[in-house]
Amino acid sequence: MSAPLLSIDTAYEPDLVLFARGRTDLYREIGAQFAVTQLGQTAADRARVLRTLARADVSQNPYGAVVVSSHGEPSVVLDDDSPDNILLSNDFEKADLTTWARSTQGGRVVYFCCCFTAKGPLFDTLLDLGAKAVIGFTSEPSWSSTEGQRIWRDFDLEIVKTILFGQNAAAIERVRDHFLDRISRSIQASAGNYRADLEKMTLTLGTMVIRG
Repeated sequence: MSAPLLSIDTAYEPDLVLFARGRTDLYREIGAQFAVTQLGQTAADRARVLRTLARADVSQNPYGAVVVSSHGEPSVVLDDDSPDNILLSNDFEKADLTTWARSTQGGRVVYFCCCFTAKGPLFDTLLDLGAKAVIGFTSEPSWSSTEGQRIWRDFDLEIVKTILFGQNAAAIERVRDHFLDRISRSIQASAGNYRADLEKMTLTLGTMVIRG
């Protein structure tokens, strides 16, 4: 069994709840071969996330990866139920940032499906504090069509699945490249809002940050 994974899904909007449901279905599908803890909405406030990570470290069964879906700003993950509506920020105390970055047994893989979180110093800080890998976006994953929402959800699930199977940053890059190829083959036959979504997704994936 691979190292446990902590899945955090904090947003309430129907568009992003779909991502949380997709992840839940994935975790149910893969069954007992992976140890996954889900924290959603009110269960995923800043203090509870830190407690969950710390308790797993103490139990000698630490989380090897943390995957987050939420709203974001540069170097910030937002959460309505956390103080100042911030789940994680580069301005946090070093001890809290270190808890996100690594466990007692080594660095964690941290993936943010959040707008803009990869802009600014946060990813550098997490890597400097010992994170194994950091993945996220400098721009805004967004869509205006049902088809666009679906391909973004599929992409998120493939990234999470790759992390669950303990793959490295190069494997995540291959997932991104596969979706870029999929988009390039679909875009000529698409139209309207879906075509606009694919064009924007191409730009967003082109500036995606995968480091580790």
